[in-house]
Parts: sequence; structure tokens; C-alpha cells
Amino acid sequence: MKIQGSPCPICNRAREYVSEVNAAKGKGKPCRSCANSIKGGGVGWSPLCADCGIRAKTGKHNSQCKECHNKRSSKYHKEVYRWAKYGLNGPIAMAECEICKAVEDLVIDHCHDTQVVRGVLCRTCNMALGLLKENKNNVRSALKYAERTFNN
Repeated sequence: MKIQGSPCPICNRAREYVSEVNAAKGKGKPCRSCANSIKGGGVGWSPLCADCGIRAKTGKHNSQCKECHNKRSSKYHKEVYRWAKYGLNGPIAMAECEICKAVEDLVIDHCHDTQVVRGVLCRTCNMALGLLKENKNNVRSALKYAERTFNN
């Protein structure tokens, strides 16, 4: 059961709480949207995106529109998470695939057992190694087969 609490002193929107204790703690304090806006240099709750200020926000606890949220999360994934998940402090040089020398659609190749980064490959070469079960003997056998059967 939700308990009706005091409205936000800034935007005057009604708030609901799970318990009387939480309702008492929230009395006289700004709602989450207003508090986040003030921390970011705003003046309180707004129905508009905090980043672009043009489009409407996507949800009651979001401060951005869908486009700005996607842009931020994409930037985070490319600039922070991508390196952190491999234990790297920052970007590594991704000029070309180490196998076929392609320059587009590059990915970080890593060992799935040890999580150690092996290098930079294009998505196709990286998938080829994965389909060969990342086994040196399978790669050697595939190379022997290719040398024996291919015309060029």
C-alpha cells in the first residue's frame, strides 16, 4: 500500500511512499527530479530534457529524452566500459585488423578463458577465430586445408 506524502516544495507534485517513516523523511525535501536538476545547475523539475532542453523526457525519473539518453550511453560504452571490461585504462590503437588489414568494424580480440587482450581484429576475423573454437590446432588445420584446396 502506498502512503501519500507531502508534495515537493519546488514543483508541488504529489509523492507516494512505501512507509510512514519514508514519508516523514521526505517531508520538506525536493523530489528526485528537482534534486537532480538542482545538482546539475537547474532550478527544479522540468518536463524537458536536461541535455537538449527541447524534447520531452522519457519517464518520471529520467532527466533526458530518449535520443540524448542513447547518445550518452553510447558514448559511455565506447569511451569507458569498452576498455574497463578488459582491464585497460584507456583506448588502444585500433588502426587495422591484424589478420586481413581491414580498417572498418574493428573489435578488441581477447581470450575468453583468461580475459587477456590479444589484439585488434575486424568483426569477421574475430568471429572466424571464435568459430574455430579459439584452438591453435583448428586454425592450423584450417590453414592446411585452405592451402591444399584454394586456387590462389
